[in-house]
Amino acid sequence: MAVSHQRKLGGYISTKLWSTYLPQLTAQSIVLRPAALSLGAMSRALSMQCIGQNPSQSDHYQNAVAYYCKALRHLSQAGSATATTKEAMLLAILFTSFEGLRGNVKSALKHTYHGLLIMRELCASPEAMSYIDQLAPDPGQFISEILALYSRLAIQTQVVSQGSAELKESGTVSAGKSKDSEELDREVVNNRLSRYLLPRPGLSASPKLFMHVDEALEHWEATTRRMERLGPRVIPLLDEFLAGDARNHRKVEEAIEGIQKNREVTYFSDESQRHLRIWHDAFWPLYQRTLTTSEPCSGPTMTLICLRIEYLALSMYSMFQMQGNYDAVSALTPKCREVNELCEIVFRRQAQDSREPSMRFSISPGLTWHLIFVAMNCRDSVVRESAMRILETYHRQDGLWSSASFLEIAKRNRKVEAENCSEGNMKQQWLRLSRRVFLLEEAGDRLTDISIHEQREWVLGLYRGVCRL
Repeated sequence: MAVSHQRKLGGYISTKLWSTYLPQLTAQSIVLRPAALSLGAMSRALSMQCIGQNPSQSDHYQNAVAYYCKALRHLSQAGSATATTKEAMLLAILFTSFEGLRGNVKSALKHTYHGLLIMRELCASPEAMSYIDQLAPDPGQFISEILALYSRLAIQTQVVSQGSAELKESGTVSAGKSKDSEELDREVVNNRLSRYLLPRPGLSASPKLFMHVDEALEHWEATTRRMERLGPRVIPLLDEFLAGDARNHRKVEEAIEGIQKNREVTYFSDESQRHLRIWHDAFWPLYQRTLTTSEPCSGPTMTLICLRIEYLALSMYSMFQMQGNYDAVSALTPKCREVNELCEIVFRRQAQDSREPSMRFSISPGLTWHLIFVAMNCRDSVVRESAMRILETYHRQDGLWSSASFLEIAKRNRKVEAENCSEGNMKQQWLRLSRRVFLLEEAGDRLTDISIHEQREWVLGLYRGVCRL
């Protein structure tokens, strides 16, 4: 039961971390096994809501808590440093999943921060390579899976904070470290981990046509790794561009213009788009053939639909260089519309099994993030409203992100859009909207935003309690 549940936590795009590594390791480890059992028991307990019973009063719920505590005790008693590091990394993922499944985002955040700290210390250690090589028989594949998941969790913590985050003049959350220290850490970590982001041998070139779902998925992972290897070249540049005061209109416009003209950023965007096109050329015939010949709700069909969603999303995100270009953003409307349509297909399929809470929770993909992107950025108001309707209709939790909290952001953004359209042309209005900042504080219980009012002045608005999870 625990194994099948773990596979579902990976979503329809279930990577080897969920389909292979975690099932094997949880079966072998006295530390990980009770953590996996706690997930299965919690899922069984929460399924009782569908028949009108209180989950917290069930034996399954009590068993889940007991297994959870047992895993913590075993971790504190673990011997080998290497085993403890590996188990601690994976336990943080399992515990984040456990707390996210039952909607306790504050506790999920604590486990996420702990896991990120372990990863940071491991990768920055002078003995990093020795430790990593002992983590698994195939450490490259294993650590790349872990890195990919923790990278997504790190992005989530930038939107959802544990307490009351301090918004600095830049409109971003203070990280508590000096810029020089962060850049040094980033360079050291990137140098040590770069070889683990290489696609495995045999995937250096994409075939002209994918023959089956597993092949498409494997090459998708290789494509995203190639894009991740490009990332370290542009992150410091983006940090530099975005370090100014978000309330200073001229500074924001200069930053947007600088991003558009920067050669390194252009290279990243062009190369990312090239990798995506190569993959999609081989994917599209398989996708079309499967949709017309296979069962609409079969596992392979849903996996391909999810891959199509991820492709559409990455093809839009990798164009961040054009963020300030209204015409370029407006041209994304067809992709935004398709993201809505495909996400709703996935959510509707998952909702059919209403007694399976794990189908409404995932730790890996972020379909809710794609929907909030559409609700915030699409220039067609009908498509934005459609994204909001889907968020409101299908309640789910993607890691630290919930459809409920994102819906509150979208509602607040709707008001900002209405205020913003009162003056200027479309391009001027979009440039003003590029200065929006939203942050979920207190683990999503409070929405903080910096937005623009009719007087065209930046204000800090606190909306307490609007995102209760």
